[in-house]
Amino acid sequence: MDMSEKSVFSKTVDAYNIAVSEIKITGDIAYYGQLLGLKIDTFKVITEDGFVLILHHLYKSSASGESDIWSSKKPVLFIHGLFCSSETYLTGGRKSLAYHMVDSNFDVWLGNNRGGFNPKHSRLSNYDPQMWNWDITEMAKYDLPALLSFVKSHNNHVSSKVSVIAHSQGTAECVFAMLKQNDNRCMEYMEKCVLLAPAIYGGTMLQDKWFLKLMRHTPDIIYKLLFGVNGFMPIMTLSRNIGHKTALFSHAAYTLLNYLAGWDDSLWNREVRQLHLLFAPVCISNKLIRWWLRPETEAGFATGKSIISEEGQWFDKRCPELFVVIGGQDKLVNGELLVQRLKNVETDLDGRWDYLVVELYSHLDLIFADDVLNKVGEPVVNFLKN
Repeated sequence: MDMSEKSVFSKTVDAYNIAVSEIKITGDIAYYGQLLGLKIDTFKVITEDGFVLILHHLYKSSASGESDIWSSKKPVLFIHGLFCSSETYLTGGRKSLAYHMVDSNFDVWLGNNRGGFNPKHSRLSNYDPQMWNWDITEMAKYDLPALLSFVKSHNNHVSSKVSVIAHSQGTAECVFAMLKQNDNRCMEYMEKCVLLAPAIYGGTMLQDKWFLKLMRHTPDIIYKLLFGVNGFMPIMTLSRNIGHKTALFSHAAYTLLNYLAGWDDSLWNREVRQLHLLFAPVCISNKLIRWWLRPETEAGFATGKSIISEEGQWFDKRCPELFVVIGGQDKLVNGELLVQRLKNVETDLDGRWDYLVVELYSHLDLIFADDVLNKVGEPVVNFLKN
C-alpha cells in the first residue's frame, strides 16, 4: 500500500448517519454508539489490588434488542493512551477504529485503566495517598490481566484468547506485561497484540520542550510540593467535567495540545474534532507522570532511551504475535528503535511480528486521522485475521 496516497474513504463515508451539527455533545458514550447502530454495555471490573475499572462492550443492535455478550466472534480489547479514555477509539463514528472492528466481525471491548473520570477503589478513598500510589508497573500487573480475564470469560470464540489493540501508553502497559521476567498472566490470555505509536523509546520532542526538561530535573521533594502525591493536576479533569459540552473547552484543549506537543488536526475530520477531545483528560497519578519523566540514570524514556532497563532479550516464545504501527511524523515516541530491536535482538519472535510506517501521521493521527481506516484499520484487521 502506498502510504503517501490520499485515502478516498473520507470522501465516501460520513462519520455519523446524521449531520454533525445535529449531534449532541454528551459524556455518554452509549449515545454515540446508538447513532452508529451499536449497543454499548458497561461493566465494572475489580482488579486484584482493588481498583474499579470501566469496560465497554460494543456490538451491533439486533432486532430482538438482546445483548451479544456471549459472542463467538474473535474478541479484541482496546487499551487507551496517557490522559485518554477508551471512548476516544469511537468518537470518529464510522471512521473510528472501534466501529471498524465491529464492522469487521470482531467482538469489541473498550478497556479503561485505573483513574478515569470518576476514580473508584473498593477500599480506599480518593484522598488516601495509597489510592494514587501507582504507575505503569501496577497497570501492567493488575489492570490489563483483569480486563483480559473478564473479556475472555465473556466470549465463546474457539481460540479462547483475546487480541489487544493499544495506543501510546497502552503499548507500554502491554510490553511490560509481556516481558519474560514478569511471568504475567496476560500471556495466557493474549493471542495477538497491535502496538499503535509504541511508547517504548522516547522521541525527540521530549528533549526539545523546556517544560518537560524542567519537570524531569525537578528534585522529588520540590516536585511533590508543586504537584502533590495524589492525582496529577486535578484542575484539568475538573475543567473537563464542567466545560466539556462547550466549544470553548474543545478549542482550549486543542490549542494546548498543539502548543505542548506540536500536533495539529490537518489530517482529522475537523467536524468531529470536538468529539475527539471530549473524553480527555482523565485522572491519573502524579507517580505515573514522574515515572514517564524518570531521569536518565533509571530508564530514560524522556532522554530517548527505552522504558525498560534490562539488557538482552525482553520477550520469549510465549509472547503473542506483534504488529507495530508507527507514525512517520511522530516526535513523541521513536517506534523505529523498537523495530530495530525486534529485528536484531528479539530472535524468539522471528517470523511472528510485522510493522507498518504511515509516513504522514503524527502521534494522535493513528487514532484520529480521517483516513485512519485505510491507513491503519485495514492492515490491523488483516493482521488479526491472518
